[in-house]
Amino acid sequence: MEKRFNELSRGPLAWGGMRVHWRALWTLAFNSLIAVFLTTIGFGGTFAVNMVFSQCIGLSIFTMLEFVPSRRLSGARLVAGLSLAVAAGAVIGVLIAVVATGAVVERAREPATIFWQSVLIALLFGGIASYYFMSRERLLRTRASLQEQELRGLEAERDRAATELRLLRAQIEPHMLFNSLAHVQSLIDTDPERGKRMLGYLIAYLRYSLLHARQQRTTLGDELKLLESYLEMYRIRMGERLRYAFDVPDALASVVLPPMLLQPLVENAIKHGVEPKVEGGMVRVCARAERGMLGLEVHDTGQGLGAVAAGTGVGLANLRERLAAVYGGAASLSIEDAPTGGVLARLELPLEES
Repeated sequence: MEKRFNELSRGPLAWGGMRVHWRALWTLAFNSLIAVFLTTIGFGGTFAVNMVFSQCIGLSIFTMLEFVPSRRLSGARLVAGLSLAVAAGAVIGVLIAVVATGAVVERAREPATIFWQSVLIALLFGGIASYYFMSRERLLRTRASLQEQELRGLEAERDRAATELRLLRAQIEPHMLFNSLAHVQSLIDTDPERGKRMLGYLIAYLRYSLLHARQQRTTLGDELKLLESYLEMYRIRMGERLRYAFDVPDALASVVLPPMLLQPLVENAIKHGVEPKVEGGMVRVCARAERGMLGLEVHDTGQGLGAVAAGTGVGLANLRERLAAVYGGAASLSIEDAPTGGVLARLELPLEES
């Protein structure tokens, strides 16, 4: 859309947005049709004479219209400018045609009649053509203005989405960081090896977050690396009560998507589904691509929607707003009870390759 808007804003809008050579060709064709029409109804002289008159008048009007600064004029001023151009072009064109065809010499008794009849016809057809092109120009200007407004709206939505992402990171990272560091501290005396492993996963998670903190796009492969570090830290805390698996084809690792789309879903799956359940459960992340769409699923075998009001949290609300800002109505998020137990969260996004 931005490319289309730039084309409209750079291209000449006068006479319907067409370039000069195309406008000239349309003028020649329109003049020829007028000559055919006048000859058919028996007005004027021969077809050759009518053709000379039509082309001289039409091209004169066309030339005069080119001098009208239509981009800087609007409303009554534009109408006045076009009217003066049509009138001047009609008079000049008739004079040239009369001289070119020798009509004044052949019909010396009524040169004024020939002149004014030709001027009136020129004004009629010139006015019709000018009105058409002026209406087309107004339509293109309106369309360009709407596209510019839409472009500005999209940019504002993207900026808002980026701001919300930064806020989301500001909420998630300190909370997770403090909890993880507290757990590492508690493991130093009781299980140094597990503490060391958890610290390693925390470093990997923070490294990813810092590298991609200012990017509006990431790849599915990098997103899964973040999730792996996140899930491993939780698995050290929960032990065998937490299991996870990724079912993502290697071909989709390069797919582009906004960062941290999956983390809120995985976080909800653990906190509201698996962790409160005595025996724990499984978190499975799946991805598929079909018909130009990327389907992402986070399925947990936790306690299900009935135990907690999932789908109404701040994280999911922010996620829905980000999807709407980035993709409009092309993306969707659904959360429902899974047929096999637990909760199934589905994301549908337009497929973008890196």
